[in-house]
Amino acid sequence: QNLKEQNLKLKEAMRKIIQTAEVNESTWLSQKADLEKHIASLTVNLKNTEYQNARNMLDIAEEAKSLLVESTRQKATIAALKRQFGNPGLYKETTTPENHKSNSTRVPHPES
Repeated sequence: QNLKEQNLKLKEAMRKIIQTAEVNESTWLSQKADLEKHIASLTVNLKNTEYQNARNMLDIAEEAKSLLVESTRQKATIAALKRQFGNPGLYKETTTPENHKSNSTRVPHPES
């Protein structure tokens, strides 16, 4: 009788352990699936960020190329003007700090 009772208690304890293990496995599988979705989302976000960074770098390179072409064109224009009008050292640039670009004026150099 006592052995039979202990056997039943042992079976009940084993049933509870198996049930808990099944719940734990189910929870773990669910968490694993959630993590896999999250990792996939992060991977997509990373690829999008890498793509956007590459696009930004390409845009910057294109802008730099454009500025270099413009600078080269301006240097050629200045060289042509120097050849046409002589030494521009007879003039000096004066600017006001408030608006450097648009307030640039040419005044005769005091030595001329």
